[in-house]
Amino acid sequence: MSATNEAPAPGTPPPGAATVNDLELPLFDYSEPGLAGEVYHQRLATVRQQGWLARSPLTYVVLDASRASSSCGPGRPRSPAGRSPTSSA
Repeated sequence: MSATNEAPAPGTPPPGAATVNDLELPLFDYSEPGLAGEVYHQRLATVRQQGWLARSPLTYVVLDASRASSSCGPGRPRSPAGRSPTSSA
């Protein structure tokens, strides 16, 4: 509840919580010229080594669904680097 005793809007993160916009994510530009076939797969593998989530020009790209679900499932959330957003590394 807020100071005015109103419930926060659905999807509103708790105060102090990190959001996806706060994360330093690798860029995967799927509209990059020449990004097709083997070049596409190589670039995707390179970005995937940096974490399970990437930023693109229009959206976010989930690179590893199993790591994403374990990071966002029950318990403490994890960043793409595998650390808790509130922990220091």
